[in-house]
Amino acid sequence: MGHFRSLFAVRPRTVAHRLIAEGDYVVVEARGDNVTRTGVRYDNEYCMVWRIENGKVKEIREYCDSALVEKALGEFPASVSAAS
Repeated sequence: MGHFRSLFAVRPRTVAHRLIAEGDYVVVEARGDNVTRTGVRYDNEYCMVWRIENGKVKEIREYCDSALVEKALGEFPASVSAAS
């Protein structure tokens, strides 16, 4: 997240607009409200699936427009990609 956050003018902001919960899962639809350090708008839309176990987050899966990520933020450095 450090590299990702370093690309923005201010701390990235994502706003949830729909939540659905059932059992151990919560699905969140959200939209970003962000500007990169280079002045490019980065307002991606997200769908996140959270799995909760014993009151703690056990897993988060995030889906977004990966073409927008590359267009607005560029490719991640190889050292950051390798760490994933």
